[in-house]
Amino acid sequence: GLGIRVAIKPEYRISPL
Repeated sequence: GLGIRVAIKPEYRISPL
């Protein structure tokens, strides 16, 4: 969801942030 929460949710690949 958020590129900031990469440590918890590695969804930075999808989110622009």
